[in-house]
Amino acid sequence: MLAAELVASHGVKVESHGAAGDPAEAILGAAENLDADMIVVGSKAMTGAKRFVLGSVRLKVAHHACCNVLIVYTS
Repeated sequence: MLAAELVASHGVKVESHGAAGDPAEAILGAAENLDADMIVVGSKAMTGAKRFVLGSVRLKVAHHACCNVLIVYTS
């Protein structure tokens, strides 16, 4: 089951959107345009360059979001 389906099954309104460009900027822009209440981003154990690139997305989103950000850590 997708995370969106699980959350929606509990009555939470969920929207997902696709966008091109810098991931953090796309997420931040979408949240602002949609007047989002919360952004949920995933984070899993990474090493090296992957952590540098993908980790910076979640950090940029967390620091610059117009709403609350929930970072879900997975192994």
